Amino acid sequence: PEIQWIKTTSIKKQEQKKQLIEKTDQFIKAQFNQLKHTLTLEFFLECNNFCPGHRSLKSYILNKLTIELGASEKVCKSIAHIWGQAAQWTIDWHVAPDAISDANRFIFNLARNLFQQKFTLPDPDDLSTDSLFQTIIINELSQVSRPLNSFCNNPVAWLRKFEHRSNLRHVNVHDLAVSLQIEFGLPIETCQAISNAWSETINLARKSAQWKTPAELDRLLAKVLAPKIEQCLDDELAQRIIPDQYLDNLSLWVERVNNQSIRVDATTVDRKRPASGEPDGAPSRKKPRL
Repeated sequence: PEIQWIKTTSIKKQEQKKQLIEKTDQFIKAQFNQLKHTLTLEFFLECNNFCPGHRSLKSYILNKLTIELGASEKVCKSIAHIWGQAAQWTIDWHVAPDAISDANRFIFNLARNLFQQKFTLPDPDDLSTDSLFQTIIINELSQVSRPLNSFCNNPVAWLRKFEHRSNLRHVNVHDLAVSLQIEFGLPIETCQAISNAWSETINLARKSAQWKTPAELDRLLAKVLAPKIEQCLDDELAQRIIPDQYLDNLSLWVERVNNQSIRVDATTVDRKRPASGEPDGAPSRKKPRL
């Protein structure tokens, strides 16, 4: 009986241990999913809708995170501060006052930049809970679209795709700046600087005879825009929003462009660009038959 009792007890302990591990894994998975949810626009809208009018949104989010998330106070405060800051800047900067969907998209893009700025790559040797949450946040952000990151990787490719300006139409500087603000989550002054630089670049390319193919045009646009683009993002407030990794990618792009052999020849400006498809030496127009 004693041997049977020891055997039965051992089996029961193994079953309890297995159940405990399964329940723990389920709990951890649920907490991680909740953490990922706090990075979404849906989470922000839920908090904004249910937050009482007499209470600040930041404190409401912090209380909700502390109760439901189970993360450290440091992580909860960071997430609450970022959403609260994004909402406050949207109000202070009067972003899309007549379009709720655009305002929400701006808040989301701004918050993603701030999350990326705050939760930089964690120390791989740090085994703390904060480092684990930090790693999850960084991995989750890498799964979603980041327009500002794509822009910094190649501004010319992004602007041409965003504006559909394959025919080099005139740039409406104001409209482009407003669109960039919503897409990038940046101050309007920074977006106006980008828009002005792009408009000047397009105007020069329209008058230049230095290109005949789309590839040559892209190289010319990059060469003209590269010296200006980093200055556009040099504003102090923009520096608080743009992640350092994005700025590093932009610097690498500028360096690659500057290393190209092409240079902008001012003597070709204001000359009519040859029509595509005409062979070299072809007459400008047909001579009338006598």
